[in-house]
Amino acid sequence: MILWTVQTYEVWQKMQEVGYLRGNVAHVEEDWISCYQWMIEQMRLRIKEPSHDNAYSHPVWAWYQWKNDKKKKPDLRSSALLRRGEKGVLIEFEIEQDSVLLSDFELWHFVLNYWYLPSSLQDMNQFEEALRKINLSFYRQKPLPNKDFHMKIVRSWEKIFDLDWVDDEQEITSTQNDKSIQATMWEVRLEQIRSVREFVAK
Repeated sequence: MILWTVQTYEVWQKMQEVGYLRGNVAHVEEDWISCYQWMIEQMRLRIKEPSHDNAYSHPVWAWYQWKNDKKKKPDLRSSALLRRGEKGVLIEFEIEQDSVLLSDFELWHFVLNYWYLPSSLQDMNQFEEALRKINLSFYRQKPLPNKDFHMKIVRSWEKIFDLDWVDDEQEITSTQNDKSIQATMWEVRLEQIRSVREFVAK
């Protein structure tokens, strides 16, 4: 499987020294740590365990399909890849498929925002109405104090891994060929790299 990861130049230098790239919790925004922890738990369930001693470290993030199946590789002319003016690298690498967990990048924002990921717009309306009846809202209360509703939200997120799933109205997600698909893995080794391209973030 061919993937691409955008990293700072400093991270690339460190990778050349130690021979691998691994995630670092220090780079995760505090508000998102629980979301990343959920992703780690999903990786434990769905892909091979890490081969290195630092088991279950934070994941490395990469792209399988940046915009759609016609634009799989990240466009370095785009903004928001890194901080404006920061020197970075685009690393293309090849990795075994069973070491990678793919997920829908747009739907990942339901996890980051603690939103319920409905199967349809009707499902969303019904869920929000059920919460209103007991004076709850996942927009205001994070996490919900009601365990059953909280777990329903958390379980709903698992749809981000079903890349074939699309709601009937296509209001929530799109078909796989039009998805932005991210990838997480435990590490990237130096020998897996196919190419490195330096750039300055726009």
